[in-house]
Order: sequence, then C-alpha cells, then structure tokens
Amino acid sequence: MRRIAWVIGLTLLLSGCGFAMRGHQASLKQFFPQLRLDVEHRALKKNFEQSLASAKVQLVSQGAPKLVISQFQVTRTPLAYGVDGEIRRERVEGHLTVQLSDAQGVQILPPKTLSARRDQYHYSAYDLANVSESDRMAQEVRRDLVAQVMQQLQWAGMHPHEEAH
Repeated sequence: MRRIAWVIGLTLLLSGCGFAMRGHQASLKQFFPQLRLDVEHRALKKNFEQSLASAKVQLVSQGAPKLVISQFQVTRTPLAYGVDGEIRRERVEGHLTVQLSDAQGVQILPPKTLSARRDQYHYSAYDLANVSESDRMAQEVRRDLVAQVMQQLQWAGMHPHEEAH
C-alpha cells in the first residue's frame, strides 16, 4: 500500500511540474525541420508522410537532407501446417534499406538494412479473419519499420558525425 501511494505521489509531482514522457518524434524537428523523401512503395510512403507530419517535419522537393528508403519487401513464410495441409502459422517479415544525406549529398547515414517481423496463427474455421489478420500483420511490420527509421533519424540528429547503430 505504501508503494502504491509513493508511485501515485511521484506521478502527481512529475505531472504537476510539466514533465512528460516524449517519443522520438518530439525533437526530430529540431534536427531535421525539412526533409526530402524518396520512397517507391506507395503505402510505405504514406506511413512515412504521416509519421514525419506528426513530428512536424516539413517535406520539401529540394534544398534539404534527403531520406531514401529502398529495397522494401514483405515476405510471408509458412512455419507450420495442419493435418489438412493448410497453413496454421506463418511469419510476416519486412525489410528495407534506409539512407540519409545532407542537402549537398554528403552521407549522414550510410545505407542500412532494417527489419521487422510478426508471427501469425491461422484457424481453419476463420478463413476471412485469417486474411484480414494477415493484412494487419503486414501493416504492423510497415509501421515497425517506419518507427525504426524515425529512431535512426533521431540518432543521426543527436550524433551528426557518428555511424548509426
């Protein structure tokens, strides 16, 4: 009981002084107020546009650092089959390559491959739900990859002369 009271008190104290947990997008604008975005995949490009807009990063066509996203692919690999020969479990994996250069073309982030994955279980009685779930898994993989790129951008802004991990 004492621990709960302490946690509540600390939470109220921190929230009262204006402290707030902030994500990687909160300060991205201070490092990259403008970016040029080069993404071939339409749905992935939309994810990036939304993420950068929420970070208040303005997308421009010239005169700003260039973020290049290439080699994007999502693969589905069966992991287990049922006695009826139908897939019961599959892995959805996504990969992309990210690269960032400044307005003059000098490399800030060298090409780096990022990946994300999800495992999905299929149930024979729910064929339509399985298709919907499979699409949702692919969307989650895309969102995970976008979040990883945003973290790479944040890191590059905070460490302008070091290679990202």
